[in-house]
Amino acid sequence: YFGERTLTFTPEFAGSRRFSDLTVAANLGARLRRGVADDVGSLDAGHEVIFRAAARYDYEKIAAAPLSADLTWEGFTQLTSPFEASNTRGSELLAALGYLLDAGNRVNVKLFVGGGFGLQPAYSIPDYRALAGITVQRQPAPQDQHDDGR
Repeated sequence: YFGERTLTFTPEFAGSRRFSDLTVAANLGARLRRGVADDVGSLDAGHEVIFRAAARYDYEKIAAAPLSADLTWEGFTQLTSPFEASNTRGSELLAALGYLLDAGNRVNVKLFVGGGFGLQPAYSIPDYRALAGITVQRQPAPQDQHDDGR
């Protein structure tokens, strides 16, 4: 990956909602940049609309283990001509399983593995994708409910 030669600005609106063990989220935004021309595949990419919809289900109550499953659909299309060239719009579907480790000290550590595939082929959308990782999240200190220092 060689990047782009000019500045790119990517504002997004994001929202999420938790319903007991199910969390849903959606993002909608734009990738604003000067046109990117490539001799390979007749690519001429300009400003894009980008989108993402996701869901996570926490299986801890059902499985008696700190497991979660994630499903994400994401993609993009050209802002000025969204239905013109098929190689300038694409989407992919990703799925992952996560396991939350008990790290203590108000720190959550989650291991995850997953994969996905391209639903609509285009530049930056792979035929298949495999992923694995670790997320670390520090939890806030408990609030003093009675203002007595405990």
